[in-house]
Amino acid sequence: MKKNRILLLLLVALGACSKHHPETPPDGAVTQPLPAPAGQPIGESEIFFIGTDGGIIESEDGIVKIDIPAGALDAETEISIQPLHNTASHGIGQAYRLTPHGNIFRKKVTLTFNYWKYRHVLSGPQAVEIATQDDKGFWTGIGGTVNDTAQKIVSVKSDHFSDWALIESMELSPAVKTVSPGEAIRLQALRYVFPVAGDDWVVPLTHPAAGSGEPLKIEATYIRKWTLNGPGKLEPNGSEAVYTAPTSTGGSRSATISLELSVSGSKVLLISTIYFIEDGISLSINGGSWQQFPAMAFTMQESNLRSLTNLRTNATDPQMVFLWPENDLDNETHYWYMHNVEDADVTFEWDDPSLDKTIVSFFFDGEKTYDSGGFLATQELEKDGKKYLTGVFIIDKAGEIDRTNGEQISVKRVIGTYKVQRDW
Repeated sequence: MKKNRILLLLLVALGACSKHHPETPPDGAVTQPLPAPAGQPIGESEIFFIGTDGGIIESEDGIVKIDIPAGALDAETEISIQPLHNTASHGIGQAYRLTPHGNIFRKKVTLTFNYWKYRHVLSGPQAVEIATQDDKGFWTGIGGTVNDTAQKIVSVKSDHFSDWALIESMELSPAVKTVSPGEAIRLQALRYVFPVAGDDWVVPLTHPAAGSGEPLKIEATYIRKWTLNGPGKLEPNGSEAVYTAPTSTGGSRSATISLELSVSGSKVLLISTIYFIEDGISLSINGGSWQQFPAMAFTMQESNLRSLTNLRTNATDPQMVFLWPENDLDNETHYWYMHNVEDADVTFEWDDPSLDKTIVSFFFDGEKTYDSGGFLATQELEKDGKKYLTGVFIIDKAGEIDRTNGEQISVKRVIGTYKVQRDW
């Protein structure tokens, strides 16, 4: 287990499921922090009653666990966990409102976040931190986090409840990207932590000053080595690099770019994964051969959902459907979520041609049903007067269901890319 003593004061920007990166991050001095609005609730809150003996409670999605020791409360207390839209800058997944707010504990409680579900969109597990939002809207890391990068859990002790979220402290941006043959993209090593002068930005000894609302480039003094694993060409230049995809991939589906940093004598590795796209939907199930299907994306009438679906050209084709909430963002990362919340549900369903089996974006672990790990990335493009939607998707622990009895047969891993025309 690795203890991170990071004391963060985070700049504040956009919502939970999207990641936005500036074209040219500033290199100058940081300015005052910016407050963010409180996150809007997603679905219903969960209510627990904990007495003087303490107890352990967990959010329905399995992301947040709270260990309240004996003697932390004077009397039986109503505790609630409310999922929220995450308004922290570079937040990971949802935020959570823990109530009652304030310093209500005589002993510190342990908050543990499980980030297994989000690991595929992270440049590295060492960048994961926990942040809390105060009553003025500022997101702040309280320090003392313990990050178990093997188990993908991060914990912190606190004497109060408020709104809490996972965030990233640094990134090789973009962490995940799709490219066409011969396309070139710019990679940037970015940080989202802003210490006072003379302090370390990764392990500051004091509460750092905040940023300007934009990330900063990681200074060249920390950068040790850029490495390309896979086809294409990489041209590094300090904290930036240009990657150019090959005109022919030779059967390869992706390339991995890693950046090695040396921070306070420790090695830190940031990774970006580049996926090569083809027309339609291309996917592989459980590491099997890749399949390709014609497809399209459209806005569903009389709902706020968008859909990506393949076009069945014969009876031997499966039917697959992706659904996610419509909004005004053209570049997003969505996490699988199926709790019958119209503005938050993100789902995948694959129906076997015989309709006897289906693969879905949730699974049963023997006791509870959880959302699958992974994500759906969407990016809107326009080329030659046509509108396209491109992206990549990963579904870890996708449940395979027997339609005749509704029982789970197995869990599978689905990975794929797509480039389709869209109707919006």
